[in-house]
Amino acid sequence: CCCCCCCFCWSCSLLSSRRLPHIGSHARNSPAIAAVHCPFAHCDRRGWKVARTRTSTRMSQIATATMSTITTSPHPLACDCTPQHLHTRRMDAVPEVEIDASGVFKYVLVRLTSKGSSKVVLRGTVRAEYHANVVEELEEQLPEGIDTKCLGGGRINHSPSTQSILVYGYSQGFGRGDHALAVEMLKRAYPTYTSITFKNEGY
Repeated sequence: CCCCCCCFCWSCSLLSSRRLPHIGSHARNSPAIAAVHCPFAHCDRRGWKVARTRTSTRMSQIATATMSTITTSPHPLACDCTPQHLHTRRMDAVPEVEIDASGVFKYVLVRLTSKGSSKVVLRGTVRAEYHANVVEELEEQLPEGIDTKCLGGGRINHSPSTQSILVYGYSQGFGRGDHALAVEMLKRAYPTYTSITFKNEGY
């Protein structure tokens, strides 16, 4: 659509002390506020110049999304995420695979959930005497608000010298993990390895 119109940047006007009295000029010029991109266009934070959008419909949609951010964020305009996006980003920040650099050790598959978002992660370490210890270590590292459920486990033989990983065995407490899924995840984490396989035998 080639139609466009001009309007005063609504989100930037909210940063004026008249609309948000608790945010003064020093806050408006702070790096945290300055880093926020105006949802209408790239504003000149010195001039607060007029912004453009392509259609009035798009302006309305952006204004609605921006108001949702302001009313749900602990710091107005400090983040351009909705609550659901915040949970998704927090989940995405958790690495899918983390195992020790070498050795034979216990591993677990754990499903993480937070406000409708979920993902499965793999963890393994020689520090764990039991599979439950691997889960506990993971839970200590997770951000608040993420729930965990162990889907099973086994053992991993990681040999970086031969670029190989073998997944096998089972967990007495959580049962046998989905070794095929574990192999898929490990292949994504170690794309240059020549051999990443599994077997159901052994403990």
